Amino acid sequence: MRKSMPVFDLVDTSLANELNIDLSTYMSTIEKTTKKRQLAIIGGLFSEEPKMVEKAKRIFWTIYNTNKQ
Repeated sequence: MRKSMPVFDLVDTSLANELNIDLSTYMSTIEKTTKKRQLAIIGGLFSEEPKMVEKAKRIFWTIYNTNKQ
């Protein structure tokens, strides 16, 4: 695993909190998807548009549920 910059650690922690999931689970889930979906999740969770936030959460949980089996 690569060493990340502290600001990225804060961003990842914030996103995990938004999803009500622990940081390690967030990280392992987000790493299992494409860059396009990663950007959709990250951008959506930081959006001020409620529909974008919900879409980002839906994408994340779909990936999480698909990979936990």
